[in-house]
Amino acid sequence: MLVEKNRDHQQQGCISSSIRILTQKKLLLVFGLALSFVVLAACFVLAVYVKGWNSAQHFSEVHKETMRRKIRILIRPEIWFKSLLPSSAAIPKLYIDIKFKDFQKILQQREAARKIKKIVQGPDDWVPASISYNDVKTKVKLRIKGDTLAHMHGEKSSFRINTKGGKSFFGMRRF
Repeated sequence: MLVEKNRDHQQQGCISSSIRILTQKKLLLVFGLALSFVVLAACFVLAVYVKGWNSAQHFSEVHKETMRRKIRILIRPEIWFKSLLPSSAAIPKLYIDIKFKDFQKILQQREAARKIKKIVQGPDDWVPASISYNDVKTKVKLRIKGDTLAHMHGEKSSFRINTKGGKSFFGMRRF
C-alpha cells in the first residue's frame, strides 16, 4: 500500500512537471508570435513612413529608386526569397584581349598609383585592345579608371574604355 502511494506521488509529480514544461513552451510560443507580429507591424509602419517621406521630395532621384527597391522587398517578400535562389539565366561573358606589352604598361601604371596612393592619368596611358562578345570583336582603347585606389581592389581594376572607328558596344562608345 505504501509502495502504491509512492508510485502515485511520483506519477503525479511527473504529470505536474510535464504540465509545467508544456505551459512554459506555450508561453514561449505565444511570446514569439506576439514579438513577430510587433516586428512585422513596425516594418510595415516604417515602409509607409519612408514611402511618404520619399514622395515629399526629401530624396534625390538615386535615393528614391533605392528606397523604392527596398520598400518593394518589405511589401513583397517573395522578391527577396527569389533573389536568394540561383538564377537560371546565364551571365553573358565579355572578353577583353590586350597584348602582353600593353598589359605590362597597365600593370606598371597600377604599381605607380599604389606607390603614390593615387591614380594619375595622362594622355599616353591608353593602350589598344579588343572586346569580344558573341563572336563580334570591337577595337577599343583602354586605361585604368578613377582617381582613388578604390578602383584597384586586389587583382581587379576598373577600366575606362573608348571604342574606335565610331563603333559602339551595347550602344556605348565610352564606358
